[in-house]
Amino acid sequence: MSAYTIIVANKTGSYQNYALFHERPHFTPNVLEKMYAPSASVIAQARVPTGQQSRFYLHKTYYAICGSSQSTQLQGVDVMVYGEKPIALGSSTSEDAHSPGSTFAVQVVDQALQFDDDKELANGGTKDSFEIKTQNDFTAEEAKQNSYMIGYGASYTGRGSSGPPATFIPQPNRSYHITPNRVFYLGYGYYTKDSIIGVSETENLLKLDFATLKADVEVIHNQEGRLKIQAA
Repeated sequence: MSAYTIIVANKTGSYQNYALFHERPHFTPNVLEKMYAPSASVIAQARVPTGQQSRFYLHKTYYAICGSSQSTQLQGVDVMVYGEKPIALGSSTSEDAHSPGSTFAVQVVDQALQFDDDKELANGGTKDSFEIKTQNDFTAEEAKQNSYMIGYGASYTGRGSSGPPATFIPQPNRSYHITPNRVFYLGYGYYTKDSIIGVSETENLLKLDFATLKADVEVIHNQEGRLKIQAA
């Protein structure tokens, strides 16, 4: 689990509504290029008076997800039925040593995709990734018809997965490496929680890449309306 702290100081002279976005993950092979290129999901918001600040504290825990998406009779309503398992990401312990990330197998039982707890697999997730393996117990057409999905979810509170899961329809007999993204965006304005935005189409976003930043970041929102990372 990783933990990040983002402090936003409102020095604009007026109330501001801040929104925090999390960039979508990387998949190998790249299955989401056409769906999300690039995009981020809204995970938290805060309304802050001028002269005050907001603190976003993120417990970042990842979960492997598999299941299906089911339509309902209500227009515009979809229901996701899925299982989840906490995961460990692959890491490099030294220049030559690698600790592999979690690996999970999924299977189809009664036309439902679920984790295969009876199948023991050696961990094989690449650096910063975990792995999900499908078997040959379904076809690509059946996966589409039954809306099978695999992917990952994240907890930003430390109490089970939350936020919109990043999932896709898998192919049979494949190995997928899933790399959660450490890139967040801070913006201001009004957004719907869990909604997905196009990064290049959204104005006034500040990129926060925790692959290069420290775990604690302070951002100043100045009178000119600009969001800037405060120098340490």
